[in-house]
Amino acid sequence: MLASKPTPAGRRVELSIIDFCIRSYIDVRSIGSSFTIYIIDDVPEIDLPDPYVIYEKGALKNYMLSYNMFRIFSREYLRESYDVIEKLWERWYLYYGPLTPLLLYDKVSDIYIDRSSIRAYHIDLGLCEVSIELSRCFRFSGIFNRKREVTYRFEDFVNYLIHKISERSSNPITAYMPMISVTDPDFRVRFSVSVRPVSDPYIHVRVLPRRPWTLGELIERNTLSIDNAALLWYLFDNKIPILIIGPMGGGKTSLANAVTYCSNPTLFKALILDVDEMTLPGHNVVKLFERKAYGLGVQSITKRDLIAHALRIGADYVIVNEVRTRDEVSAWIDAVTSGHGGVTTFHAENIDKLKIRIENMIGSSKIIDEIAIVKMSVRTSINESSGIRLCRKSRIVSKIVLPRGLKICREDIEIRKQIMRELAGKSHMQQLNIISEFYKRPEIALQPQQAGTGP
Repeated sequence: MLASKPTPAGRRVELSIIDFCIRSYIDVRSIGSSFTIYIIDDVPEIDLPDPYVIYEKGALKNYMLSYNMFRIFSREYLRESYDVIEKLWERWYLYYGPLTPLLLYDKVSDIYIDRSSIRAYHIDLGLCEVSIELSRCFRFSGIFNRKREVTYRFEDFVNYLIHKISERSSNPITAYMPMISVTDPDFRVRFSVSVRPVSDPYIHVRVLPRRPWTLGELIERNTLSIDNAALLWYLFDNKIPILIIGPMGGGKTSLANAVTYCSNPTLFKALILDVDEMTLPGHNVVKLFERKAYGLGVQSITKRDLIAHALRIGADYVIVNEVRTRDEVSAWIDAVTSGHGGVTTFHAENIDKLKIRIENMIGSSKIIDEIAIVKMSVRTSINESSGIRLCRKSRIVSKIVLPRGLKICREDIEIRKQIMRELAGKSHMQQLNIISEFYKRPEIALQPQQAGTGP
């Protein structure tokens, strides 16, 4: 149960190595038009002791690695097997068992786990099956002199994962609280769990960004052009509110993070988040998280409350990862139209539907004319090279609508285009250094903070 040793089938598409406690291979294979992700632990073919007995009794790994058990290991296997079992047990007891390597795989953005299967969304290949074959294990009986083989249902493994999520997050999952959404900062993932009476056991895992997105990187990925990158940078610097719209998974939050990261790192920014999915290393920034109230007497902290708090603490920019409700939209608009810069994202397919939703929420859509609207789109391309049919999705900035009557300094835009070309191929910290030097230029430091607008 501690290790995963499936037998891959199909043609290999890519192979990655994850070193965490033990070495594991992420082997992606294609069978026809479908793809499967195999998680293969690099361990010898040995019998493994049953972890459930020890876990249910609440004993530590020292129980499993006691002297009597070690005598059996040393008698039946080589001494190296003891070290392997100790590392496997550490991963199983402290983390998420054989699922752990998949949480650290950079090519996966979402993981879906139900009672019978695991599926993962690969950023290049789409939805893939995940193969984790739990190795056989045994229990000791009597006085540790006999063993019997034990088999488990996949549902047992799902229950273990739910128990481990609850334990690591210190959030109980019970019939009184059958739904939770928690973040594990060690793995930069968000778990959303539901159990009965809401649903059968189900787990959704969102893999959060482990490094900041930058405009330079988005240019390399052809998400936006140098011209558009320089324009968005200019708008943000001059505190023109930026609202990014598009479909789910369209790269809205990534673009918001990239635009903010490319700004003056010395100015104070407040990140208003429900999930820790934006990061600004090297910046003068505070992260403010909303809180849902489940217990009696516990007060909820909403994004509206956090935006008001951000204004009280003197934030130059108010960045919200997403606005959904009437209160959130109204609070963000009030903040960015009162002299504070800001950017946020909003679910809407196009400008017309955006206006309809805004009008239904706050009673008027005229405020849209004072905000820069960025529309994200998703395009799918099919590549059948090497006999493998790859369906890749690319996220692009398809349209930028500027506020009515906005006057833009073309000379400033041209300077920013030159900086954008310098960012190509640089790490995010190197890009931050280049941006910091940009703000030390006299002609930039003396610029007014607010772009002019016409009548």
